[in-house]
Amino acid sequence: MKITILDGRRFRLAVIAAAKSLMRNEDYLNKINVFPVPDGDTGTNMAATLHAIVISLRNNTDFALAEMSQQVSDTALDGARGNSGSILAQFFYGLATELAKKKQVTAKEFSKAAVAASNHSYQAMADPKEGTILSVIRIWGEAWEKQAESHDDFVYILRYALKECKIELEKSPAKLKLEGKMKYVDSGGLGFFNML
Repeated sequence: MKITILDGRRFRLAVIAAAKSLMRNEDYLNKINVFPVPDGDTGTNMAATLHAIVISLRNNTDFALAEMSQQVSDTALDGARGNSGSILAQFFYGLATELAKKKQVTAKEFSKAAVAASNHSYQAMADPKEGTILSVIRIWGEAWEKQAESHDDFVYILRYALKECKIELEKSPAKLKLEGKMKYVDSGGLGFFNML
């Protein structure tokens, strides 16, 4: 099915689906959480942040994208846990900032929000590291920006971006210089990939 317009209803459904996908993988994300320290809480922190968003969206049926994305952003900022939760909160804040005053957007308009979300995610960290969730979010934003120039289908662009993010995610052990049995992909990056 081709989708050329994103409104508040579709955004709400996408965020809820993304949250559920990540929550199904929470335990595995905790297991592979080795960077920057093996504290085993990335899955829990991301799931808690997303769970707060899902709860807040239960009774929201607003079709305007601006209002829906603002609610997601506000809830994420209030409910963020840990580094990964803070990065997600800034990601959603970047989206909402660019989607302000928009009832709906085309794929090309959304690509600007994707780039803004990437930029805000990097600003969440005092010392951003490549190979982490930040790299996966950046590649996601770049893929949207590139593909929206010639494609208007959200489904096509999302599939393309997913492939690009997987390639970037597989580079994370080398970028983070992980060795031996600790050679997992970045747990936050995999969490974002699960959301996609």
